[in-house]
Amino acid sequence: MLLSLLKRVFLCAFLLSFQSILATDTKNQLKDSIQKYIYSNPALAKKYIHRYLSLSEKQKEDNDVIIAYNYLGYVCMTLSETDSAFYFCDKAIIKAYGANNQNLVLRAKINKASLLYQIYNFEQALLLYNEALQLANKLKDSYSVRSISISIANIKYEIGKHGEALAVFKKYLNNSDVSKQERASLELKIAKTYLKMNQPDSSMIYINKGLDYCKAANDKELEVYFLNVKGLSFLKKKDYKDTETVLNEALQKAVKIKNKRIEATVMLSLAGLRSEQKQYNESNRVLKAGLSKQDKSEFAPEELTDYYKLLAENYKAVDSIGQSNFYYQKFIDENSKKSAKKIGTLEDLHKIDIEKIDQEKTDEVKQKNILIVAVLLLIGFLGFFYFRSKRNARVNQEKFEILIGKINDFEAKKLLEEQEKTTKSKTKEDILESQLIPNITISKEEDIIETAESGAIEVPLEEPLESSETFDIESETIAHQDVVPTDATFIIKDERVNDILEKLEKLQEKKYFLRQDCTLHNVAKKLKTNTAYLSKIVNNELGKSFSTYINELRINYVILELKNNSKLRAYSVSSIADEIGYKSSDSFTKYFKAATGITPSIYIKKIEEMKHKEESVL
Repeated sequence: MLLSLLKRVFLCAFLLSFQSILATDTKNQLKDSIQKYIYSNPALAKKYIHRYLSLSEKQKEDNDVIIAYNYLGYVCMTLSETDSAFYFCDKAIIKAYGANNQNLVLRAKINKASLLYQIYNFEQALLLYNEALQLANKLKDSYSVRSISISIANIKYEIGKHGEALAVFKKYLNNSDVSKQERASLELKIAKTYLKMNQPDSSMIYINKGLDYCKAANDKELEVYFLNVKGLSFLKKKDYKDTETVLNEALQKAVKIKNKRIEATVMLSLAGLRSEQKQYNESNRVLKAGLSKQDKSEFAPEELTDYYKLLAENYKAVDSIGQSNFYYQKFIDENSKKSAKKIGTLEDLHKIDIEKIDQEKTDEVKQKNILIVAVLLLIGFLGFFYFRSKRNARVNQEKFEILIGKINDFEAKKLLEEQEKTTKSKTKEDILESQLIPNITISKEEDIIETAESGAIEVPLEEPLESSETFDIESETIAHQDVVPTDATFIIKDERVNDILEKLEKLQEKKYFLRQDCTLHNVAKKLKTNTAYLSKIVNNELGKSFSTYINELRINYVILELKNNSKLRAYSVSSIADEIGYKSSDSFTKYFKAATGITPSIYIKKIEEMKHKEESVL
């Protein structure tokens, strides 16, 4: 009995020990993943950090929880999630004080101060750096002393003390204990400082060194900053071509890593290039696009002042004084905020609650319910679209069968007329009866042929009427040319009406309506009349506008041609529209559907199916 109890105790101890080892290994793997992606893919790194935080909280390891908060602060700032970044920084500081760990307090304060610096809140950043520097000296932490000194030098750079800042950067650059990543950051600072001191060639030396590191370390964020400074160095030397190439590359990489803050910075540089090239309107477009990248509250006052100042100068250059004054006022307003920007108290920060097991279960139930509803909605939509498509297919088939019936009757009638060989001259009734579908109407007629334009196209379906071709009606003397009367109620003699109708029929027989230059103006010219006479005759005698008359000829022609011409059916709808005189497939489709009740594509599909059935029967 005792032996059995001891075995159980031993087994439990072993399992607990094994579980602890597994948890440690998992955390180490997560930490490796965080360090791997924190610069190259901050969004992915954020996921690993949350998992690391969750595991550390479960194991009640306060030191690792504080490290996770610091990581989250940095990553959130990189992803332009400013409120969340400061929330996690403050969580780290509070947790470090609670753990009575001065080293972790120091790390948390440095981390928050660096984020304050990133948003140009130099006053608050300097206060926090001074607190951190005192603590670092107290702890005799030489690494932190160096880091804080460099950060204070950054602030000196920002307020214009470039010589003092450069001296500090170069001092620590040559330290043997500086890591490669720190060295690259210092090289960026030195490059920017030389650029401010109008020494682009000196700047380029450090830029190239930094880019070499970024490529080797796969540090995407730092690489974009280097590329931006490189582009500005080329701009300083008036090398606009290289400036544009480098800045465009920087912008593409900034978009790829989803860092809106860096995107806005690079777009400001691009706008500066356009202004240098006197492309002021393009510069303004880029500036406004850059301002839209993030909320105005997320811009630092210094960055907004640069945007507004450049916009004001651009509008002044194009004599848009009102707009220039508007942005100059914005520039003045934002410039006054440089020393006023403050970080809120801890209570005002955005509250992010970490969901516990009970909340996770609730969320899981909600997600399942949402999934069920989504699936049901999807099934409903699919069912709706299925039954609607079936109904549409049935309606289209009915309309097609009615149309085919009309076509067969029409072709039989035409065949009978051919056999009788009628020789009498055609009247207006004959012209109307010669059409398969004599009256095509739509709710709002679009006149697509009234504008006289040049550029006739060839119609390969029938032998077209060439523009140089002459026929009987053009051999008449110029004396028959009608003159437009001043009275709007003019009367046309019957013999003149019949004469024009006969000539119109001749043009119809020659398929003149298939040409894109078949306009009222051109047809009137062909008939040796004027547009007023021709329009009135078509309206009075045929009972429709000239535009409707031509559209009916085209649609009736193409209905029959598509039925009997397999080559034409192989064309796209756009090509068919072009072949019969339309300048857009939309106009062709609209008139075709008004005449038949179905679209050209459905008609062609149904014809092909009918032909296939006929061939299979044979």
